[in-house]
Amino acid sequence: MSNLETEMDIGRLRQAALLLEQESARLCQRLEQLAVELGDACSDEAQTLQREIAYLKKQLASHDKALFGDSSERSTGGDPKAKQSKEPQPGHGPREQKARSRSSR
Repeated sequence: MSNLETEMDIGRLRQAALLLEQESARLCQRLEQLAVELGDACSDEAQTLQREIAYLKKQLASHDKALFGDSSERSTGGDPKAKQSKEPQPGHGPREQKARSRSSR
């Protein structure tokens, strides 16, 4: 290949410019193709990771349920209002006293 900086023949310069333009177009197409492939690869990897995360979350939930069960404090979410909403149990606390009648004295 001749040195394009010192070339004086217009025909050769034109031919070199066309070859460089074709090579540039080919490289641009290849770049676009590789960008699409990279995007697909990243997308596939991201989907795989999301599926794995979902699987691990389900597995963790089943382990939590097996460990803590339904009777755990975790089932109420640790909400103190849930405990206060229950009615008081009978037999606990002060009771009303029966009124005394005056005639019984």
